[in-house]
Amino acid sequence: MTKLLKIFLLVLFCSSWSIGEKKEVVVDLLIFGYSGFCYKDSLNNIYTYDEIWNKDLVKFDYDSTLLDIKQYFEYKKDSFVNVAIRRPMRKTEYIKIVQSDTVGLEKLINETFSNKKFKRQYVFDRPVIYDGLSYALYYKTSKNKEFFIDYVPSRLPDILKTLHNFVEKIILKNNPEIAKRFEYNSLITNMAKGLFKSHRPPTILRDDDVQDE
Repeated sequence: MTKLLKIFLLVLFCSSWSIGEKKEVVVDLLIFGYSGFCYKDSLNNIYTYDEIWNKDLVKFDYDSTLLDIKQYFEYKKDSFVNVAIRRPMRKTEYIKIVQSDTVGLEKLINETFSNKKFKRQYVFDRPVIYDGLSYALYYKTSKNKEFFIDYVPSRLPDILKTLHNFVEKIILKNNPEIAKRFEYNSLITNMAKGLFKSHRPPTILRDDDVQDE
């Protein structure tokens, strides 16, 4: 009887341990689309791509810490979803998100990243003419695992493309209600620096530069 009791207690302990072990889930997800880097003049005034061509006599350089962000999506488990969009020649709009916008989102996020391995980059293998946005993705799990992906949508594997399309549908929803302004995640600064090192933009040449040569 004592032997059976020991076996029972051992099985009970193992079962309770496996039940108590928390499943790894995604706790933070950040996806943003950008058209390139912001620009700065000699006084360190910052300009977006939409603004730079109105300053014909100003010399510009790239700001390696600031990306010209056009779409922004941030998810934090059990806390919030922040969304922003900046359409051509318009100011950034901060979009109010309601529960119906995100039905199925948490499940999709965890199915996408659970026990999966992805490359760091899904970009074009050779130089091409591309006028769409580039994107960066960052996620962190409940076990403090972090990963960063640099991509263009057409190069993504299907499982990541499904998540991208879901998020973009939220960002581009019809008749959005405007929310209060919020600060972008501070991680973007470090991500921008990394992107600048791996995708350094070409030197800026203006008409007067060419004439002086």
